[in-house]
Amino acid sequence: MHTSGTTGRPKLVPQTHDIVCHSARNIATSLHLEDHDRCLNVLPLFHGHGLMSPLLATLWAGASVVCPEGFDATAFPDWLTAFTPTWYTAVPAVHQAIVGALTTRPDALRQPLRFVRSASAPLPADLRRTLERAVQAPVIDSYGMTEACSIVTSNPLPPATRKPGSVGVSIGNEIAIRGEHGDLLPPGENGEIVLRGATVIAGYDRNPTADAQTFTDGWLRTGDWGHLDEDGFLFLTGRIKEIINRGGTKISPVEVEEALLAHPAVAEAAAFPLPHATLGEEVAAALVVTTPIEDDELTSFLATRLAAPKVPRRLFRLPAIPRTTTGKIQRAALATRLARPTASRPAAPSTALETRIAAIWCDLLGRQRVGTHDHFFDLGGNSLLVRQLQVRLHDALGTDVPVVELFARPTVGALADYLARADDRTEPDRAHDAAAGNRRLAQQLQQRRRQQDTEI
Repeated sequence: MHTSGTTGRPKLVPQTHDIVCHSARNIATSLHLEDHDRCLNVLPLFHGHGLMSPLLATLWAGASVVCPEGFDATAFPDWLTAFTPTWYTAVPAVHQAIVGALTTRPDALRQPLRFVRSASAPLPADLRRTLERAVQAPVIDSYGMTEACSIVTSNPLPPATRKPGSVGVSIGNEIAIRGEHGDLLPPGENGEIVLRGATVIAGYDRNPTADAQTFTDGWLRTGDWGHLDEDGFLFLTGRIKEIINRGGTKISPVEVEEALLAHPAVAEAAAFPLPHATLGEEVAAALVVTTPIEDDELTSFLATRLAAPKVPRRLFRLPAIPRTTTGKIQRAALATRLARPTASRPAAPSTALETRIAAIWCDLLGRQRVGTHDHFFDLGGNSLLVRQLQVRLHDALGTDVPVVELFARPTVGALADYLARADDRTEPDRAHDAAAGNRRLAQQLQQRRRQQDTEI
């Protein structure tokens, strides 16, 4: 089988009969499959997820499987009624479509499912809860890769413990976390996830270069970043190649996406890096929204959930997030598609206040001109310059602007609007706004301290 090629060229993976049999047994055992179980398989059989769990693990257990001709969300309720399955497995995008279908057909589920499983991409917490209500069954998240013949870890079924945010425990292979110098790290420390065991391949098909990069000291380097806790539960941070390096601060796109998806107006989210003149990379995000929402409102919302450097500086609205056939976000494609070309001439400031702010920006950023809609961080701004900007605004305008507001209003126009409104406020209003800003900043600092032990 071929790897998904999410962050590079797909590689050919030889899976022997011995590997496949071990994997089928491990999956069937972890899911407690028995001969009375029936899987409704909505995934293509040419992918590891669709082949190993719904089909081969089911057959290993002596159970049955139904394979409709392609996934159709509108037909899914009818399939539940006709085939009375006890479980199904899918990628998050398919789960989302199923939730929508069952919302209009709640009567289709004539008998509760025993469980639902999710794999191939991170499952948002809100979607898991919504899906559990829709199917009246536990939804368990799992983690796998083609080189380990599909599933590597899985959350256990009730009454065993499931940990929020975790992809579960090993179902047969040995898992460790490798540091940047090759040392194996203790529980709680982030590093590269490495594997070895009966379902892990010994090498790729006729690809010695990939073998040398992937296999080290008997371990398979997954290219995924995460940590194990004291109980052996695995927590994913993201693909190493997808980690955003913002001036030395390593930022997980998954963490940013979880914060975005917590807002009720955001249906889908994808975080990715864009080039930055001084930081190297800056955080951006693409969104699919259900109702219109302003950037300022969403940025303020994120500021209560993320440390300031992790709040996206650019937000894009899209009709859909580009994904692979297995539901994985195509971050590199987003970065290429949404990188902003340099404008030939920025829109000039239109008010006296905008002109004064733009002059301060020009001086701080070493620019000859700054437009009303230009982004402070796109022009080379960073957290150190934000502090200088705060001082310069106070000196020039006599106004104290909280740092959190400068992060939330990164254009000349947005900042001018904020300052104009501030001039119209009463003293109690200003005190209330300052206190609210201080609380948001305190929350960010507290979050930042909690994360310092796990950031690289």
